[in-house]
Amino acid sequence: MRLLCVTLAAAITPGIAPAQQSKDSIEVPSSLRQHFVAGTNARSTEALLPLFTQDASWTDAKGQTVSGKSSLQALFTSTFDHLRPQLSLTVISNYSEGTPKQATSIREDGSYDETIFDLKTSVSHHECGHYRFVYTPNPEGGWLIGSATWTTGTCPAPKP
Repeated sequence: MRLLCVTLAAAITPGIAPAQQSKDSIEVPSSLRQHFVAGTNARSTEALLPLFTQDASWTDAKGQTVSGKSSLQALFTSTFDHLRPQLSLTVISNYSEGTPKQATSIREDGSYDETIFDLKTSVSHHECGHYRFVYTPNPEGGWLIGSATWTTGTCPAPKP
């Protein structure tokens, strides 16, 4: 299964806890995004799972959705067993629901650029597109990814 947008599933490097963001802030949790990218690029399911809510959903570029941490774990494990992603994310915009002191969610839209190496075929391909993360408050403080949605697009021509 091609986890492009998944591959997008970037996460934390082993041993690093998700960064804590104050619920009083409506800033997009950039360190959470950075941990996602690091975890994805490290092919670490263990690093990615703590970044998501228990009932998080993941919709890939083909429109297939999985929900819940156990489904995400199976998806990431399967993907990382045969793919080596190198993902980068660029934030385009964000929007928060609620007031600065009581935000109920943050929606982040951005673009991604990813090179995926297939370990079975030794072939790599390049993918680009857009993503949307919806962050929700973590009851223990900070933010978690409640949903991740990916689409594919046209990649810019390589620079000479």
